Amino acid sequence: MWVRRSEYAALRARVERLAAERDEAVAEVTACRSTTVDTCRKYSTAEDALVRARLARLAEGAAYRRRLVRLVRACARYRVELERERRRAARLQGRLDDATGLMSPALDLGAQWQERRQDKTRTAVTP
Repeated sequence: MWVRRSEYAALRARVERLAAERDEAVAEVTACRSTTVDTCRKYSTAEDALVRARLARLAEGAAYRRRLVRLVRACARYRVELERERRRAARLQGRLDDATGLMSPALDLGAQWQERRQDKTRTAVTP
């Protein structure tokens, strides 16, 4: 079957136009695919960073909790030790008072006598 030149030229122009549209569509699909891959990579990287940050925050919280437990235990030990030292200091002070005679009932009577004595010098208070 014979084709006229005008029909052939029209068909050839149509084929070339379709080929150009195909090339544009392929380029557009390639660009979209590239953009999609880049976006997926970016979001997966961001999601990985978010997951890492969350895990780091959880690990930091666990470490903080361990440190807090350690500090509370140390505080309890220090309080027990402080109370033990207070009792020891009170016992030693009592022994010192006994050794120097400060626990004698006569001393209390003397203090009362000192307050009531008549020859006690009094300082004058001026307003």
